[in-house]
Amino acid sequence: MLNQKLLLGIQCPNDDCNSFGPFRINGFLMEDDGNPDGDEVQWDKDSPIVCPRCGAEATVEHFSNAPTYELSENQKRFIEDAEDFGLEVNYTYSGRGMFGDQCPAVEIDHAGDFGTKARTETDTMGLGYVIYARR
Repeated sequence: MLNQKLLLGIQCPNDDCNSFGPFRINGFLMEDDGNPDGDEVQWDKDSPIVCPRCGAEATVEHFSNAPTYELSENQKRFIEDAEDFGLEVNYTYSGRGMFGDQCPAVEIDHAGDFGTKARTETDTMGLGYVIYARR
């Protein structure tokens, strides 16, 4: 399930795993709601992180797919629907006319491969379809 709290945007980068946690960060087990033992754990992008499910090790930055912007309600709905379809969300997509602004997007092969109630736009760019949700 997509993390919504402390582990927002953190996912195992191992393509055979793609776990959303829990993870060991700075040696402590962390779930999206916090440390199950009640320990206060602090970390930053350079902190070591391990995926207990597959053993992948790196820094938090390497495990991060977090947006660098605040998500609108429309974008949250889009992300939830994409997760329900089993799609990987790219949080750094910047489409035509966005002038560097970023938004969540998914790449699909056919227009009918993804449905959402969020307001979206589509870009074809010759590589299949990119569906994205601006503010």
